[in-house]
Amino acid sequence: MSLLNAIPFDGISIGSAAWREFQQGFLAPLRTAVSDDGLIYSPVDNGFKVTPGAGLSVDISAGSGWANGLALWKDSSSNLVIAAAHATYTRYDYVVLRADFITKEARLVVRQGTPSAAPTEPALDKSAAPYYDVPLALVTVANGVSSIAASAISDRREFVNSAPGVMRMVKNVSGQTMYPGHIVAWNDWSPVEVVFTTTVADQNTAGVIASIIPNNGYGLMTVQGIGLIKLAVNCGAGDAVGTSATAGAADVRHGPNYIARLLESGAAGSVVRCWVDTSRLQAPVITLTNSAQEQTTLDNYNYVNGLSTTFTMRRPGRVMMTFRGRLSQNTHLGL
Repeated sequence: MSLLNAIPFDGISIGSAAWREFQQGFLAPLRTAVSDDGLIYSPVDNGFKVTPGAGLSVDISAGSGWANGLALWKDSSSNLVIAAAHATYTRYDYVVLRADFITKEARLVVRQGTPSAAPTEPALDKSAAPYYDVPLALVTVANGVSSIAASAISDRREFVNSAPGVMRMVKNVSGQTMYPGHIVAWNDWSPVEVVFTTTVADQNTAGVIASIIPNNGYGLMTVQGIGLIKLAVNCGAGDAVGTSATAGAADVRHGPNYIARLLESGAAGSVVRCWVDTSRLQAPVITLTNSAQEQTTLDNYNYVNGLSTTFTMRRPGRVMMTFRGRLSQNTHLGL
């Protein structure tokens, strides 16, 4: 006999660790890791979005989410002060939701980075001993600045649902980390691998990344429903967008092969909410003709009309071949 974890039973107490594990396994959808975390999408509060505040500060909207199985939420907006900029060097600060398992509190925190000629991002603490961080935004604090611009805020939110929508698991083989909002394409013949593309309106667009995915790691991608998308140019609400010449970022599309419509406006480099719809992608149509019918006989396995063309199909589909000729010669069609 082997015991299973099971709750609740009358008269049996439940510890916080067991309760968090239950919430992770049964209440947090679309888990991507053993210790899953992320935000709950809501069209009302915009899920802890970080925007510029007055002077050296940032504003964070209301929201709710998960941190290592801990449910957390805030019903009103917040403001966090950013430490003074260095006179010479740039630094990166991380705005995070932090669960503290010693004080038994959850709070919004700015993880201050180190000024440097080559600054690096502060590491997220996922140890739960005692802290567990859920990323919201990376803030670039340039040397000598006295305020935070919108372009200095990189959205790093991960949503565990897409309100409503369809997500799928994909593998990042781009050679670099993918972040929520990156628009990506399928990698060659793989049904799960995605890469960055610089092809405008790429017909092989796969979807929009929904979780932080390191190179050769697995995570979530939105293919239908509410999602986030990074912009290569200034865009307005209602714009249709698709891949651009900037890897991972979207541009306005007035023709076919767009993947999303924006639900809010945004500046170049920002990450905004959108409605993702991969059904807007159009596959190419192959049309091959040759009218020299009098030069063709159909009594052997040769190409019809002298046609010799090789083509491949990256996705499941159909090939229709039509030909005409005298019935007495319609005996063979070489494929």
